[in-house]
Amino acid sequence: TKTLLKNGAYTEAPLTFPSHPNHPTAMPPAYVIQTIRCSSIEHLDGFYQKIHSDPIDPQLVANLSQFGQVSPLLVWEKPCNSFQILADHACFDAINFLGWEQVVCRVLPATIVPYQRYAVQALHGWNALQDSPILQAFLLQHAQQDLPDTELLSLLNLMGHKPHLHIAEELIALLRLADGVLLAVHRGILAVKSAKLLRRL
Repeated sequence: TKTLLKNGAYTEAPLTFPSHPNHPTAMPPAYVIQTIRCSSIEHLDGFYQKIHSDPIDPQLVANLSQFGQVSPLLVWEKPCNSFQILADHACFDAINFLGWEQVVCRVLPATIVPYQRYAVQALHGWNALQDSPILQAFLLQHAQQDLPDTELLSLLNLMGHKPHLHIAEELIALLRLADGVLLAVHRGILAVKSAKLLRRL
């Protein structure tokens, strides 16, 4: 259910997913749905721009033009009224291409604990994450910097992998591939096993 706040935003009742030993309800207590200026939303770094360097998807642009935005983007609140996009990067790129000034977002608060943030990010971007071991590797690389091993393994399990540290390390190692090989794996042109063989040459 949604509740209208005084600032015009909506807050939603929490959803649940498989529990974590330190966070039995691994979602934040409430989401806020908010309209945000596109200029205040930023990518984490240049990685996403590199792997999303293909031309804007014309079908996505056409759908946005005809039907509008049908689901909110996932963003994380940062200091100074800025936000970091966590999923739906292709949609955000298409929205910018169309020149929209504002976009509807599902906002994770700045105070959210790291495990919850990474877990929500993985679930919200589930389809893209399952299609790309490179996106999985990138998420795990950042999670590894913020999470203890127990939480990293819980995240790995949530992403559909067996909870073993060597699996996380093998995925993260993909980010050391040459740019062309990395993009080929991300786009499904090259299998992960073939990419590993190329890396050994």
